[in-house]
Amino acid sequence: MERNYEILSFDRLESTNSEAVRHISGFTKPIWIWTKTQTRGRGRSGRNWHSGSKNFFATYLQKPNEPLRDIPLRSFLAGLALHETLCAFTEFKHDFYLKWPNDVILSRKKVAGILLENNRQSDENYLITGFGVNLHEVPALEDAPVRKYDPGSIAQLTGFDISSREFLDRLIQKVNKYEKVYHSDGFWRIRELWLERAFDLGKGIFFRHGKIETRGIFEGIDHNGRAIVVTPDGIRYFSAGDMFFEDSKDVVGN
Repeated sequence: MERNYEILSFDRLESTNSEAVRHISGFTKPIWIWTKTQTRGRGRSGRNWHSGSKNFFATYLQKPNEPLRDIPLRSFLAGLALHETLCAFTEFKHDFYLKWPNDVILSRKKVAGILLENNRQSDENYLITGFGVNLHEVPALEDAPVRKYDPGSIAQLTGFDISSREFLDRLIQKVNKYEKVYHSDGFWRIRELWLERAFDLGKGIFFRHGKIETRGIFEGIDHNGRAIVVTPDGIRYFSAGDMFFEDSKDVVGN
């Protein structure tokens, strides 16, 4: 049976997301771009991501049909697919968590992340979803704000030696699975599944958006994917920003 996507494999790329942009002009069906080595990966907010040479780097290029305002919701779909793929390769199924908006946490260390980018050409939206997983090496993130957790690798934390190419094959299966869930049941089901895997739900957080800093309790996400934070001044909703988890339980007070 002919597959409904294409896989492009490389030995070395600066960035799989940047490579995806180059393929938009000739787009005919979804494309997976995978490389053994990435030299100039990037994270959220334009941060540089030193990827290492033994980790997982891939990008999924597709043309979504939903309105532009709903495209960011696919971050949660991608997170579920990435989470389930990691669980499939290890014996730590109950130890992986999803941290808002796009990280995977194991033993309170970041082991994977997702970067969504929308590219509009010829009045059409193209979604670029980048996946990065620290399979073997712990990368460094330049210019990162102070954070409450450090990066870690799957090999370091679990002892499992996972093939990057095999990881890609399984991830593609899981992305296709959650695409079907999203289209059949809508975001409400994706949200429900995501919350079951949410990192430190109901715990104290420190939230930074630009120069604005907020402390409160992370109570989940709403139907728009916004973080729900209970603060001393009431409930607030955030669609962007950096979330750090506090050690103290007395963030809001009685």
